[in-house]
Amino acid sequence: MALTIQSSNRVETLQACLARRLAEAPLADPFARELIVVPTFAMGRWLNLRLAQSQGVAANIDYPQPAEWVWRLAGEVLGDLPRQD
Repeated sequence: MALTIQSSNRVETLQACLARRLAEAPLADPFARELIVVPTFAMGRWLNLRLAQSQGVAANIDYPQPAEWVWRLAGEVLGDLPRQD
């Protein structure tokens, strides 16, 4: 798993960077799920719609919020954690 951090004060710029990265470097396994951490559920929904517009389809992408993502990482490292905090 590779971690890429992009920063900008414009969401359109971030969306364009993400679309370009997804097009240039697709996952080796076409059935693997992309993971994109977003600040809110609404931002994940907006981003998914914009990616679908720019690429024709946006499927099998997971948009967790930061706390959910950290909880998942802790579960992978520590093992026996409840599914939800």
